[in-house]
Amino acid sequence: WIRCPGRTNRVRVARRERSDDCGEPDMPEISVASLPARLQRQVTHARTAIDRGNTEYAISICRGILREHPGCLAVRRLLRAAQLKLYKEKNPLLARAVGVILGTPAVATARAMLKNHPARAMDAAERALSAYPLNVAALRIVAAGAMALELPETAVFVLEAAREISPDNRAIRIELVRAYTANGQADEAVRIADRLLSEDPSNPELQELVKRASVARSIRAGHWDAASGSYRDSLRDEDRADVIEQTNKLVASAEATRRIIEEARRRVEIEPLNLNNYRTIIEGYRRLGELENALEWVGRARAIPVGSVDANLERAEVDLRIELAEKRVAEREKAVRAEGGDPDRDDETRRLRAALSDLRIDNLEALTRKYPNELGYRYELGRLYLEASRVDEAIQQFQLSQRSPKFRVSSLAALAESFMAKGLFDLAAEQLEIARSELAGFDAQKKEIIYQLGCCYEKLGQQEKALKEFKQIYSVDIGFRDVAAKIDAFYSKG
Repeated sequence: WIRCPGRTNRVRVARRERSDDCGEPDMPEISVASLPARLQRQVTHARTAIDRGNTEYAISICRGILREHPGCLAVRRLLRAAQLKLYKEKNPLLARAVGVILGTPAVATARAMLKNHPARAMDAAERALSAYPLNVAALRIVAAGAMALELPETAVFVLEAAREISPDNRAIRIELVRAYTANGQADEAVRIADRLLSEDPSNPELQELVKRASVARSIRAGHWDAASGSYRDSLRDEDRADVIEQTNKLVASAEATRRIIEEARRRVEIEPLNLNNYRTIIEGYRRLGELENALEWVGRARAIPVGSVDANLERAEVDLRIELAEKRVAEREKAVRAEGGDPDRDDETRRLRAALSDLRIDNLEALTRKYPNELGYRYELGRLYLEASRVDEAIQQFQLSQRSPKFRVSSLAALAESFMAKGLFDLAAEQLEIARSELAGFDAQKKEIIYQLGCCYEKLGQQEKALKEFKQIYSVDIGFRDVAAKIDAFYSKG
């Protein structure tokens, strides 16, 4: 699978719709070569086991690796191959019956964990798939967990497997369009989305799906064009034709959007109280990147009585202001680098970054006032306070957000980070000890917590305690941060 260049995952604080809300760390897609050496050896053992017919052992190895690194697609492919091989070796009818009986509880467990613990939900679903690899419900849970953890390539692989089993399942095809779009495979997304819309032309969800996929394809083509001014000189003829086609579609899309805007503006003159016309204009300008114009029309919409109490318009205004501030920061950083300067030392860049930070903080402060019991907002606000060096205010938010089971461990770790920023390493160590005790397994988050605990003990002059913590990481992942150097330095001193 080829990842498309230029794909970015920009996330605004105002809309946290990604894995941060799941209480689990980001888990990027990685190759087998990026795994720790011991896990690379296990992958080799799994392949050998499949070749020798010891398929169940291979499945056990692969699932163990994926619990620790759910983003290793090569291992998930290997697991899928082993599951299918084991299934084909059995009586199909009996295997299906047994698989459904054994898999139903696992699917129910996975579905219950999906929102808060997507990685664990994926593992539970793989347990069901090991019993019956044609379980479409389990495949969809694995894909949903992958999307929550921002592993779109994994989601594409799993959903394509589900579509092979149930090619006419509309829900699977819709999920596949979203996964293709997230993974930068815009052409495939548009192709399936168009087919879905042709089956149900009046469905607004499908219309939105087609629009998003088409915009993603146009943006992808535009980014490629902008990234390389002389690409025509080096592309083959067929590649050149494809780029020209994509560029033409981008231009056509922009022209169509402007026509839609102009039509909506005419309708505003006829129906000045119809919010739908305003929304069409706002979304059109936003799609064109003309954020100032979009904000102007949000202001006009909120000036009419029905718009003044519309929560969606209020949310749109906040999002647009943050998006515009992000755009200005990015443009300034690019301009400074083009002149050979350092954005971190540029006064104007620092001013724009501060303005962006203030906007994000104002937004989260408003949300915490409006929803005081939504502890996820408090955690996000604490992170922003910490980034802005408002440490005491950050501590207050983390002390509140740790009451949420979803954010407890992350809040404890953030509290420790705040105490370390104030030089209170003993208090930081206490928080990290609690956080470590509440984490099972030995994933990336636990390694980071143990590492920070070791650093606290170093600062406190408790070298033996620090060494003990670093050794825990060293024994399972010698390449984690600088633990190898710390261990070597300790022993070199005798």
